[in-house]
Amino acid sequence: MKKLILGIAIVSSVFAFGQKEDKKDVNAQVQATNKAAMDAYNAKNYTVAGPKFIELYDLLKANGQEDKTYKYYAGLSYALANNLDESIKIYTDLINSGYTGVQTQYTAKDKSGKVESFNKDIWETIKKPVQKTILILKQSKHQVLNQICMKLYQHYF
Repeated sequence: MKKLILGIAIVSSVFAFGQKEDKKDVNAQVQATNKAAMDAYNAKNYTVAGPKFIELYDLLKANGQEDKTYKYYAGLSYALANNLDESIKIYTDLINSGYTGVQTQYTAKDKSGKVESFNKDIWETIKKPVQKTILILKQSKHQVLNQICMKLYQHYF
């Protein structure tokens, strides 16, 4: 109970004084969480990877950089860890939110032919003569549902 009250007091003081974490600190936290999630996933420690991907998703969302791909990775990690209830909950939430897995990557070639990646705003305002391309990576709802069904089938049959 004391920890709960202390936690509420800390959160309240942050809101009361309008303190924000330094952008450098947030970036370091995002990088550390991303590294922990990827390391756990690559080591096939999916029970650790799932919550780390959710933590990474929440950090990015709180900073206005929501990327549901990390939530998708969390669902995949939970499924691989045989935590099907959590996996299904995450995938259902993704599907209900309209997530399709479609990503747009903005790239441009400079005069020497080197390909550079940009965010959408920078890509649209490029003034130098470059060849612009858009690469769209797709993962359909069908593929997401298929993965859920395959995992359930493997688990129960």
